[in-house]
Amino acid sequence: MKGDKRNLADLLKDGEDSGVPDYIGTFPFTVKKHVCALEKVRLNGIERRKIVGGENKPKDDEAQLPIIHELKENEVWN
Repeated sequence: MKGDKRNLADLLKDGEDSGVPDYIGTFPFTVKKHVCALEKVRLNGIERRKIVGGENKPKDDEAQLPIIHELKENEVWN
């Protein structure tokens, strides 16, 4: 499982051993949906930590949201 880049939703859908207890398969769809959403938030948090810690550099498309929304694009990036 270590190094597997698929998310929990894919693992549950594929029915693979994800280290997740079997009883999760008995949960209603809405609960599984919440679990998958939380997994996505967790993964986003990991990516954020890597950027903050300098381990990863943000891609251009990730850096397109200006901090000060009132500024024009050329004022932010120049």
